[in-house]
Amino acid sequence: MDTWQQSALADEIEDQAQVPVLSLAASASVRPSRQLGRPTLIQMGSNVSEQIRCISAIVHSYHWRRVIAIYEDDAYGGNVEMLTLLSEALQRVGSEIEYHLSLPPISSLSDPRGDVHQELLKLLSTQSRVFIVLQSSLPMATHLFQEAGRMDFVGKDSAWIITDSISSFLDSMDTSFIPYMEGALGIKSYYSKSNRPFLEFSAQFQKKFKSENPEEDNAQPGIHAL
Repeated sequence: MDTWQQSALADEIEDQAQVPVLSLAASASVRPSRQLGRPTLIQMGSNVSEQIRCISAIVHSYHWRRVIAIYEDDAYGGNVEMLTLLSEALQRVGSEIEYHLSLPPISSLSDPRGDVHQELLKLLSTQSRVFIVLQSSLPMATHLFQEAGRMDFVGKDSAWIITDSISSFLDSMDTSFIPYMEGALGIKSYYSKSNRPFLEFSAQFQKKFKSENPEEDNAQPGIHAL
């Protein structure tokens, strides 16, 4: 499972069969697993609090006093927790969240482009042009940056920061989308690619991946494979 929504959907199966769930969803703590009431939920994702510390350091270094937080709603409280952590971290460096934009889940939208456009209209009256995308699925991120570019929210007078919910998966995205994100600052989990365990795993992974997916050009293991 790579999102808390998916972990929640597995709740009934786990209750009946006691099947362990491995969650790759990033979280600020282990608290979400306790909220869902599943002692067999194993958290393997990155810790969001470390990314929040990095974001606040960037904001502080550029002396940005106000920012806009954007996230795709998940209905399970994970984004609220991230928003609270960001607000507290920014206060410690003398900054604040001017506005937070909660986007509906992409699966609930019949017209994603039009709906995202309507949501972004709410930002026209804000002063800050520093946008922090705390959490987003790749499909939502695609529509978000495309519409933001069309509405002149992306450019030399603005700054965008994305977390590893987007940046760790850019290699798997359509290359035609990348220009829409030009200039964005991305935060992602670091791991060494020169140590022996990684090199051995990577070689085995690429060999198996290429045999099963000969049409794919990129056979490098992503963060979920690692």
